[in-house]
Amino acid sequence: MLAQESFSNVLLRRGFEFSLFVLIAAFGLRLSCSAMYLFLVVLGFDLNLLSFLAVVGLSIHSNRIAEANMKFYIYSSFISGLMLFGLSLIFSVMGSLNFFVLVNLCSFFNNAFFFENSFYFSYDLLFLALGFFFFFTGLLFKFGSQPYLVAIPWRA
Repeated sequence: MLAQESFSNVLLRRGFEFSLFVLIAAFGLRLSCSAMYLFLVVLGFDLNLLSFLAVVGLSIHSNRIAEANMKFYIYSSFISGLMLFGLSLIFSVMGSLNFFVLVNLCSFFNNAFFFENSFYFSYDLLFLALGFFFFFTGLLFKFGSQPYLVAIPWRA
């Protein structure tokens, strides 16, 4: 009951935009948690992050936060491009972005790589490794993990 009163007070003070961005963030979380394809995970994270940045911009009135927010939007769009490039590399090697297909095919590449103690090199393995590197580097940026913690706007 207390939480409903405080949330309704926030809605009255902030207006319609605040509740809209909270709903978009909830939809982004729902999309990324229930995704069966890597592309939907990226789309859900982007929806969640961009709406969360808008909520931070609405709730904190500071020039430094607004400037950091705009910088993070630009960084995030660049990182989203890198993640999509990594997904295109993964798709070119694997032929699918479904989680179950990726697990089965990655186990096949693991068995083919260590076949009879011989060094097996293929450009498919290189493209797959680069694709996963770009994808997981983008995810680390979106999560705000340690190397990218400096770029998060609410630390300004």
